[in-house]
Amino acid sequence: MINIKFHKKPINEFAQWVLYKYFDSKSEYFSSFRITLDEKLIKYTNLLEEDTSSFLKNELDFFYKTNILPVIFYGYIDDYEISTLDDYFEVFEKSSLETLFNYLGGCFLGETLIGDNSGWNLVKHDLNLMENYIKDLPELSEEDKKIILDLYNSPEETKMRIRYLLNQLAKIYSTFENEISDIIDKEEKRYIELYKKDKAKFLDTNWFNRLDINLKSNITINLCISYFSVIGIRINDLSTNNVWGYIGYKNIDAYKYRHIENHFEKFLKLISDKTRQKILFLLAERPWYTHELAKELKLAPSTINYHLQNFVVIDIVSFKEIDNKCYYVLNKENVKLFIDLLNSKLKLN
Repeated sequence: MINIKFHKKPINEFAQWVLYKYFDSKSEYFSSFRITLDEKLIKYTNLLEEDTSSFLKNELDFFYKTNILPVIFYGYIDDYEISTLDDYFEVFEKSSLETLFNYLGGCFLGETLIGDNSGWNLVKHDLNLMENYIKDLPELSEEDKKIILDLYNSPEETKMRIRYLLNQLAKIYSTFENEISDIIDKEEKRYIELYKKDKAKFLDTNWFNRLDINLKSNITINLCISYFSVIGIRINDLSTNNVWGYIGYKNIDAYKYRHIENHFEKFLKLISDKTRQKILFLLAERPWYTHELAKELKLAPSTINYHLQNFVVIDIVSFKEIDNKCYYVLNKENVKLFIDLLNSKLKLN
């Protein structure tokens, strides 16, 4: 079974903050999970527009439009196991130009060209070889070549531009970094609790089933909770034994809505039965023991248990131990989510 370890990685949040506004259709994506964005998140991501000069905005736009802004962060973060902003800037400063331009060129070609690009591995150790490799690519348009080759024409200047851009953004980020750290600490507790309680559900909640990974394999994954990524999962390299990644802090909430959507028809079918309605009305008042419900409704305990198990499957009823007895409790929050979905489908909102 996969072993999960939770970690803090402040540099990841800085990167996600910078990259946030460039992900297409984020608002539509979040709304599909019925996720409402935190007002603080909107406030802080808006600072990328409100607190930056026109020069910085232009630089940000340029580096993202070339599809290389993510690798400027994650090339170093993944390869050097960087955790803090200070560590990042130290590694960036000390690393060679070949390292930087291997990231830039490799990422640009990977995003721009379709097909095999293995030849890059033969030239990535030398600036001139990388530049000539790009120049000689027949599949790459002259316009695309110019975009990336302009960076190779003045490698020191390119590195200086990136350094200045990120330093200025880091100054803005530092004004609220501690608050983001506190939010992540709070959210992390939810995921640790879920992992300890139900590992299989934790993996399903966080989309591990979409990864190319054997969920029964003996592998340790070091995970960070990410505020600015909101929803989703990113894993750096599953081919190694030292796997790092992050999950969005709203994954648990998104899972609930996926669950609600998937079980909506079953919910409607269950509550259409009068006996089940009576059980739900009683559970809405307080926790009930199976035999209590059976006596109250004048039904066999096995019948009551059958109905309860149907509710448990769609997670509107759960267990609670009281005085060494198993009581059933109505999950009112999930019931409300089903009702909200019904209202939405009937356009009553």
